[in-house]
Amino acid sequence: MGLPLQREVDVKIATGVQKAWVFKMLNHLVEGREGTFNCIELPKGSAPLLGLIALEDLGLEPDLQNQKLRVLPVEVKDTYLMVL
Repeated sequence: MGLPLQREVDVKIATGVQKAWVFKMLNHLVEGREGTFNCIELPKGSAPLLGLIALEDLGLEPDLQNQKLRVLPVEVKDTYLMVL
């Protein structure tokens, strides 16, 4: 069984516009946190990117100084999850 393609789209990259595929409902495991997200393919040789929505959903935040991801707490008093 292949990857679940949703549709082909036009994307802007540094060298211009090109076609790319959107893959739906792919499971991601990052820093021990798991989530399901839609993804867009990257041009060959590109570094993978994790978008803001995925970072927030997984409870991760970038530590720019150390160039790594910080795993936010899920404990009762310090949880990153908030409902307003």
